[in-house]
Amino acid sequence: MTRYLRPDLLRQAGIYRFDDWAATFGTVTTQLEQTAYDTFCMKTRFSKFANLPELMAYYKEFCDIKSAEKLNLPRPALKGGKPQIIKVEASPEQKAYVRELSKRAEDISNGKVEPHEDNLLKITSEARLIGLGNQAVKALYGKRGEPLPPDFVDDPNLKGGKIDVCAENVFEIWSRPGKEIADIDGNMTVHAANKSAQIIFSDVAVNSDNGNFSAYKYLKAELIAKGIPENEIVFAPKSDSKDRENIFKKINEGEYRVVIASTSTLGTGANIQKKLTALHHLDIPWKPSDFEQREGRILRQGNENTEVEIFNYVTKGTLDSYLYSTVTAKARFIAQLLDNEAPARVSEDCDEKVLTFAEIHMLYCKRCFRETPNKVGKSGCLRHIQRILQSGEYLAERIYIMEETKIGDYGQRWLDFMASNHPKLYRKLNQEGTIEAVARSTHEYAMDYKKLLDKQYEQLHPRPSEWEEDELRSWTFTRNFYTDGEVMRERVLIPYKSA
Repeated sequence: MTRYLRPDLLRQAGIYRFDDWAATFGTVTTQLEQTAYDTFCMKTRFSKFANLPELMAYYKEFCDIKSAEKLNLPRPALKGGKPQIIKVEASPEQKAYVRELSKRAEDISNGKVEPHEDNLLKITSEARLIGLGNQAVKALYGKRGEPLPPDFVDDPNLKGGKIDVCAENVFEIWSRPGKEIADIDGNMTVHAANKSAQIIFSDVAVNSDNGNFSAYKYLKAELIAKGIPENEIVFAPKSDSKDRENIFKKINEGEYRVVIASTSTLGTGANIQKKLTALHHLDIPWKPSDFEQREGRILRQGNENTEVEIFNYVTKGTLDSYLYSTVTAKARFIAQLLDNEAPARVSEDCDEKVLTFAEIHMLYCKRCFRETPNKVGKSGCLRHIQRILQSGEYLAERIYIMEETKIGDYGQRWLDFMASNHPKLYRKLNQEGTIEAVARSTHEYAMDYKKLLDKQYEQLHPRPSEWEEDELRSWTFTRNFYTDGEVMRERVLIPYKSA
């Protein structure tokens, strides 16, 4: 944009050529990336944006940014002040499929399969699907022509997936009474035209072609079975559909009360806000702009409701958690730029749409490094904790950590360290209600690192015989003293530099 609208700025700064611009505002990094359980390779990529304050200063020379918050547009309020996250436990069948994806990703990384047979793009697509529920997992086995595993519970009466939770939530909102208005005689009645509508967004499992699982058909069948009339449910039409405007009119009039759509069919150019009271993100898109376009259908001028609800459905232990974490970090970065706040000088690019082997394996083991004693290094969990602290992924991290989990010794020592050395951040996290979640995460990864250090220490200093009690006691004390110091320095006492 700067090159087209203000090339003089680039010439004046000596960065008109792309190579010069990239050297100034981009960072090319070469680093080890894990390709299998015991192998690494060097990879060079354009991975970061740098000197962001100066980059945005150039951009704002010719661009004036006005957000809805700055314009103070008359929009409905969001219940609770933010979208609601509905967390669903993964079923044993979903967990088993995630383990299988990890094994397949390992085989791909080891070169055991040809790209036309299996690849990371295919695995990523399947990983997004299995978060919906066991129905999607069953369809994946069927599409591959494989029988269900012996321990697979194929009971249609078990409705525990997030797609089932979404259907139940939609029905509960649909069942709420509509607005009461007075007729000519002054009697208060509930009119269908005053009843509110809902949108369910899903960009995955759209159709059932070639044996695919269709979230659209499944949701419609479930909602009809619960009692919602079929003539009140509609699939959003494509942009070139002849009856598109007529369908929009019926949504605004309250004839259609449940709309099932994708970002492409209803994300833009749809003024259907009049009756909307709830929006459901059944899947998690890759880009924050998709969230923004979806929610722009309901958080819009002309909505008759004074308060609306937005729901995000997440299946723990699946790709959902990773996607939500990624899109949260990127949305925070974009908002920081567009809201005229002082952005961080460097931001990681998070536009990758295909999972790496390491990321897929993390879905299974929920660790950032492998338990290989000789390959601990300073990457892995340290980098993960730093990313939590510096990118604001607190909410996403809570998805991984159960509320009842104890903070632990290292978590408590981290809390004490933050309270003493970074009181402003400590108060901020405490006010947001996320301080304990980060402490639990810190303790979890610190304990993992300690286990690795214990293994390393035992390799370098073999354990004495258990019959030699005094020597064993001394050896254990020395090992614990050494590993605890390393864990505290590398995993707990992590300096936080405010952006």
